[in-house]
This record gives sequence, structure tokens and C-alpha cells, in this order.
Amino acid sequence: MAKPSDIPELAPQLEKARQIYGAYMSEIKARMGFIHTVVQHVRANPKDPHGYINAESGILQLRTICECMGLAAIGLHSYAHPTEHLEQTWRVREIFRELKKIESRLLSASVAVQR
Repeated sequence: MAKPSDIPELAPQLEKARQIYGAYMSEIKARMGFIHTVVQHVRANPKDPHGYINAESGILQLRTICECMGLAAIGLHSYAHPTEHLEQTWRVREIFRELKKIESRLLSASVAVQR
């Protein structure tokens, strides 16, 4: 990603995109920390009758992390915060629809290794 100083006329948009991306990444980091705590608790207390509830909470965090990654990519490449229409509904299909609008060269491509 270009630095704001590289393209002066894009500086405000690039800074906003960086802030949006950074906010989502911070949220992802916090959710990963929660998952780590849940996994440690479930491992340490395998006979806890409520352990499955903790495990379900961790799984829900994984889904939210995936959604946050998509929203971060949208925010980074569109220079706009996706809150207005996507974050409030958390609809995966709408997130993927927006991700498809991002140029394919900006997204990672899968690679099949043949030996």
C-alpha cells in the first residue's frame, strides 16, 4: 500500500483506510485472545459440563474474525468504512458481494502445487 506521503492528493483517503484496517485488525487480535483463553479453559477442564458453551463461544468468534477480515479488506481498498451497510447486518453474502468488487489483482490467489 502506498504511503500518504507518496501521493499527496490521496493522503486523507489512505490515512482513513489505514485507520479502518487497523481498527478491524485490533478487533481480530482481541477476539483471537478470547479464543486462546477459551481453548486453554476447555483443555484444562475437560470434564466441565459447560465446556461446550465455551467452545461454541470460541467458534462464533472465528466466524466474526472471518467477517472482520472481509470488512477490513473492503475498507482498505475502498477507502470507506463499511459500517453503514455491512457491519450492522453482518451478512456474509453481502460482504462477499462487496469483496468481489475489489479488483482481483489486489486479493490473494490460490495456488495448486503439483509434484
